[in-house]
Amino acid sequence: MKRRKFYTFISLFGISLTLTILIVLTAFIDSLLAPDYPEVHRNRSLYVQRVKLLDQTNNSSSINPLSPFFIKTYIKTLPLVEKVSMATMAVPMNTYLNGQKGKVSIKYTDAEFWDIMQFNFLEGKGLTLENVDKSDNAVVITGDLRDQYFGKNQPVVGKTLEMDDIQYRIVGVVEGSPITAVYAGGDIYMPCSLDKSPQKTGELSGRYHAIILAKSTNDLSNIQSDFINMLHKVPLGNDKDVAQRKLGKSERSGDGFEPDTIVAHAERYSESFTSNMIDSTSSDTIFFTILSIFALLFMLLPALNLINVNISRIMERASEIGIRKAFGASAGTLTVQFVIENVILTLLGGFVAILLSTLVILYVNAKGIGPIKTMNLNINWFVVAVAMVLSLVFGLMSGAYPAWRMSKLPVVEALKN
Repeated sequence: MKRRKFYTFISLFGISLTLTILIVLTAFIDSLLAPDYPEVHRNRSLYVQRVKLLDQTNNSSSINPLSPFFIKTYIKTLPLVEKVSMATMAVPMNTYLNGQKGKVSIKYTDAEFWDIMQFNFLEGKGLTLENVDKSDNAVVITGDLRDQYFGKNQPVVGKTLEMDDIQYRIVGVVEGSPITAVYAGGDIYMPCSLDKSPQKTGELSGRYHAIILAKSTNDLSNIQSDFINMLHKVPLGNDKDVAQRKLGKSERSGDGFEPDTIVAHAERYSESFTSNMIDSTSSDTIFFTILSIFALLFMLLPALNLINVNISRIMERASEIGIRKAFGASAGTLTVQFVIENVILTLLGGFVAILLSTLVILYVNAKGIGPIKTMNLNINWFVVAVAMVLSLVFGLMSGAYPAWRMSKLPVVEALKN
């Protein structure tokens, strides 16, 4: 390591930087997919994001989120479920709050939402069934919004929040969700009964998604089967008008839209996350396959570079190799020596990567990334163990061939060098 400090630096830099990126990237993916605040029940939840209506005669389709009617009539009646919640995605809006113009994310929820999501309440409580049934002007806000409009850590439960000339009573304040909590995030939470979007009884398409909480993870597959069977019983005539309103001209062929097929999926969290990026029933398999290939290629490139660096490092030791061979050292002995040296170097790079990853994650959690201020990343120690194994693989990949090549060098030629 001391013979050529520059080569040592290049080796350590390549290994530690590559593993640091992989560990931090895995922390992001882990935060996106693993149970995390406040979506702590991801491992026993299913998510229905949209419904697709097909008119196979006219070769046209309509894809939209779900209606409250569809969720209440069909999804909430599924067996084996513990709770079913409906909520909109948080919608950013420019609005006036307490006379100040600002941009906030508004989310409409039902009462079950507050049972499935495990928020940390700074004060007050969540929206209740009574709030929803009575279309009560009650809201839950985040601590950040409270600090911005009422003062830091000021008690606000029972106070009113004016939004677009309407007074809302604050019933609870929650700790804000990280950006990775896509189904829970928002600034202001309102009863779904206050949603003014047009909706007719019997329509299947709307603006909501459904979260199905199973009693046990063992029930998820059975609930998915029940969900598919339920779709066959859904009448489609009521959605003709709404589908025609929402279809663009480019999607229609013929004079009218007569849906004859309905398609929807109750997906596990990883599937729901990846299906937003890849429109496929096996989206999570495709996503993780692509991610694995990328990780392998990402690791292979520095390994190839390290092979070249190690060839240069070992070439400088040709005279040492020649002397040792002259005194009887075998090719196997020399190969093992150089491989062990390289493995020690790569393990050192692995420890440096763990240290750098810890510092990066602590910084991101404290400062956020750009406009994203709330992050909850954690080092996955299983990934750390894998990273150390990868360090060994790096050592073997980048050291075995150069060591074997130089160990075969004839004694005379080695001594001449």
